[in-house]
Amino acid sequence: MNKKIIFSGGGTGGHILPAVNLMKHYFDKKYEVLLVTDNRGNKFIKNNSKYRSYILKTSTTTNKNIFKKIYSFFLIFSSTIKSILILVKEKPDLVLGFGGYVSFPICFASIFLSCPLVIYENNMILGRANRYLSFFSKKILVARNIKKSLPKKYESKIFAVGSILDKKIINLSIDKKKIMKIYFQF
Repeated sequence: MNKKIIFSGGGTGGHILPAVNLMKHYFDKKYEVLLVTDNRGNKFIKNNSKYRSYILKTSTTTNKNIFKKIYSFFLIFSSTIKSILILVKEKPDLVLGFGGYVSFPICFASIFLSCPLVIYENNMILGRANRYLSFFSKKILVARNIKKSLPKKYESKIFAVGSILDKKIINLSIDKKKIMKIYFQF
């Protein structure tokens, strides 16, 4: 039986693109992969039928009046319940969170079901969702060495892995002479 990984990230490029790139990599390695995101993030895979996804409707509580904050807490709570149902149904071997408020409910729900959680931070400073989840995660993968912005108690969990790029970019062959010629033409 193939191992199953649930990837989750917010709908913006900084969160979703690393998630989709890593999903492709593990899919090619014969893992079963799923994406949990919002409508914005789902657009990155909607034309690719080999990937399954779940859409969460959630919100952030920051910069809102009291009524919108209450509504945001309701959305977070209901998304966490939906996430628990997703985890019970899918029985993943790992949940990999890429940050953004959309990733929080599924990553938080993984704690209740003892499903291992790994988070990835693409920025120089740990984002809010990843900061809250860092205590519960087994590992904290970072694009750059950001140990300064993390508490010392998490130092053993932190692994600098670099930016997660599409294989097409990684495997791009560039003629160095051509680059030097273009670069030095003024």
